[in-house]
Amino acid sequence: MSYTENYQKWLDFAELPAYLRDELVAMDEKTKEDAFYTNLEFGTAGMRGLIGAGTNRINIYVVRQATEGLAQLIDSKGEEAKKRGVAIAYDSRHFSPEFAFESAQVLAAHGIKSYVFESLRPTPELSFAVRHLHTFAGIMVTASHNPAPFNGYKVYGEDGGQMPPADADALTDYIRAIENPFTVQLADLEESKASGLIEVIGENVDAEYLKEVKGVNINQDLINEYGRDMKIVYTPLHGTGEMLARRALAQAGFEAVQVVEAQAVPDADFSTVKSPNPESQAAFALAEELGRKVDADVLVATDPDADRLGVEIRHVDIQRQTNLLELHHALVFPRFLFALRLLKTVFAVIHDFADRRRCHGRDLHQIQFLFVRHPLRIPRGHHAQLAAVAVDNANLIVPDLSIDLQFLTCYG
Repeated sequence: MSYTENYQKWLDFAELPAYLRDELVAMDEKTKEDAFYTNLEFGTAGMRGLIGAGTNRINIYVVRQATEGLAQLIDSKGEEAKKRGVAIAYDSRHFSPEFAFESAQVLAAHGIKSYVFESLRPTPELSFAVRHLHTFAGIMVTASHNPAPFNGYKVYGEDGGQMPPADADALTDYIRAIENPFTVQLADLEESKASGLIEVIGENVDAEYLKEVKGVNINQDLINEYGRDMKIVYTPLHGTGEMLARRALAQAGFEAVQVVEAQAVPDADFSTVKSPNPESQAAFALAEELGRKVDADVLVATDPDADRLGVEIRHVDIQRQTNLLELHHALVFPRFLFALRLLKTVFAVIHDFADRRRCHGRDLHQIQFLFVRHPLRIPRGHHAQLAAVAVDNANLIVPDLSIDLQFLTCYG
C-alpha cells in the first residue's frame, strides 16, 4: 500500500480522535510521505519515533498494534502466562500515561493481567517489577534521552531484560501480521480495574525496590566516612529519577543533597534543556549554577527514564570537559543494577578520588569502585575513556557488568 493510500485510510477512519485528524489535515505532502511510507520498526529493543499521526509515528494505534502482538504471544504461552501478566511503567513524555493504560486495556481484552504504575517510574524499577511480581513481560513507555517530540515503547522479558531471541522474533512476527491497527480491541478501563485485570501499583513496589537498592552496598564504611558531609547536587532533568533518587540517597547516608528544583518537575517539553541527555555538557547548566552556589563536590544527572547517568566533579585548575557515565541496561538492568543504585555507591569514591587525586589525569592510575571487587587499573594517560569494562563479581546481584565510561570530568 502506498503512502497516499495509507494516509487516506487513516483520514477515512470515522473514530479517529480529533487531535490526530487535525494533524492529518495540516500535513504537507512531504510530511504525509514520511508519516505513512512505512511502519514504525519494532526491533529487539522495541520501537521509538516521533509522536503523531501515521504508521511511521508513535500514537495510540501503533501502541495498540504492538501490544496486540504481545498479547497474542502471551496467549500462545497458555493460561499461566496470562495470569502472570505484564508490568507497565512510563516516563514523563507526552502521551506516556495514555500509551501505558491503552496497553493495559489491550491486554485485558485478552484476559491478561497487567500491573500499571500509578505515575511515572524509572525504567530500572520496571525491570525490577517484572521480577518482583513474577510477570511474563514488561512494557516501558519511554524514548530515553531523546528530545521532547519523541516517545517509545520497550518490551522486556521475564528476567527484566530483553526478551530471548525466540520470543522477540515471535513478537515481531505477531505485530507485523496485524494489518489493521484500527481493529484492535480494548477492554473498558474501569471495568478492568474493578475485575482486577488491571492493577494499579506504586508505593508497595517502590518500597521493595528501595529495599533491594539499600542492600547492594559493598563498602558501607566508605559511604559512612564521606557520605554525610559530601555535597551533592542532583538533577533528574524533568524525568523519572525524581521519584526515587532522593529516597535512595537518604537511606544510603548522603545527607547534604540538593536537587535542581526547576528540573525536578516532570515536564514533557524538557523546557529547561535543549536535550535531556546527561552525556551533554549543556544539560548540566542549572546543576553547575547550583553547584557553584553551594560549593558542591559532585553534580549528578539522570536522563528522563533514569537509566543513564552523568557525573561532574569540581576542580578550579582544569578546563571544563564533557562527561559521560552511561550504563547499558541491556546487560545491567536484567539484574537490577542501574543509575540510581550507582548514586549511592559511586559518590564516596568520587569524593575520595577528587580529594586525593585532585582530578589530574596524569596522577590517576587506579580507581576502586565500591561495586567492583578488584580495582579497575587504568594506564596513565588513558583515564578519559575506559570502554566495555567487564566485571565478574559474585558478591553482587549482578554477575556481569558492562560499562561505557568517559570518566568523571570537572566543572569550574
